[in-house]
Amino acid sequence: MSCSIFNSAPFQAISFSHESPAGQMVQILLVKGTWALSSGRLAPPQRQAPIWMRDETVALGALDLDPVQRQVIAGREGQAWLRYESDLVPPKPRFDLIINAWVQRKGRTFFELPGAVDFQGQRLLSLNAFAPRIWGSGVLSPIIKAAKAPVAKVPAFNVFAFGGPANRAVAAGSGAQKPVAERKHWPANQDGMGYCTEAMGVAGVALPWLETPGRPIRQWNDRPPVAALGHASRADQPRRALQGTVNKESSALPADFDPRYYNAAPPELQLLQRPRPGDKVELLNLSRDGHCAFGFPSVTLQAMGEERGGRRHAPAPLHWDTLLIEPEEDRACLVWRAQLADPGRKLAGFTLMIEPGPMA
Repeated sequence: MSCSIFNSAPFQAISFSHESPAGQMVQILLVKGTWALSSGRLAPPQRQAPIWMRDETVALGALDLDPVQRQVIAGREGQAWLRYESDLVPPKPRFDLIINAWVQRKGRTFFELPGAVDFQGQRLLSLNAFAPRIWGSGVLSPIIKAAKAPVAKVPAFNVFAFGGPANRAVAAGSGAQKPVAERKHWPANQDGMGYCTEAMGVAGVALPWLETPGRPIRQWNDRPPVAALGHASRADQPRRALQGTVNKESSALPADFDPRYYNAAPPELQLLQRPRPGDKVELLNLSRDGHCAFGFPSVTLQAMGEERGGRRHAPAPLHWDTLLIEPEEDRACLVWRAQLADPGRKLAGFTLMIEPGPMA
């Protein structure tokens, strides 16, 4: 059940009921604001991003890819990439930096290019992007065959990082999937590419397009860390383990449920402390211009709940816990959340207030 909201802020807002881990019924108030990355200014109402009520996926075949990249994903075009995870979750215990970006450099093509995410001058995550490479037959063991052509950009998402089902790939351009003896999935990234369990049949398998610096793939049986931006899948480790021991006969959260399950960013991009106004996130080689940044604005939100009988609650603060940056869309979205007790489901509405101050 949702409550009515008198919204005096220039943002999207919604409320929804939620059962806490302790079994108590609460109301979650969620607010989302959108800024233009290029100017750092608050986006006008018509450009405010929507609140995602459910997961939104995109087929790999719909992504902007070069011909050589399309050859390598032949047979995977219908595979879904999770572009947006539903916003309808309670406050997150850590701050999520979720970045939907492509590794690129000012329109120039490349065979290999680094990308990075910095916060307050500290490097949080680095990755190397590659034009498509495949395994070839060697005298003693498979060898890496260099890319046939450079590419303009590489999607920095987990579907192109190490993982996937065993030996899931095709010889470049063939469009015919190779038979495999087993279909195990790499538990840290079941949707990825390049996971092999035996040397036989490796020839023609595509290597991941993304790697962690200092952890390059050299042998067919290497097991590198997952190097990716975007969302970490709920089905993959370590996030999956945070769900706890699920009882299929009960809708209640497991006793060993860990609220960090709600955090959707890769572990490297989950901040233990909430950013402060003026803090800056910078992206290297993850936008058309090669560099873009977002500075956290000076915005303070409060909400006052009101019960059906007219009784008003004391104003409660909302705290931001998610930043979504999309350089291709020239936007950054901040999400605030507040959890308010609602015993007996008496809350009827909220008044959302924004304290005076600059928006950019």
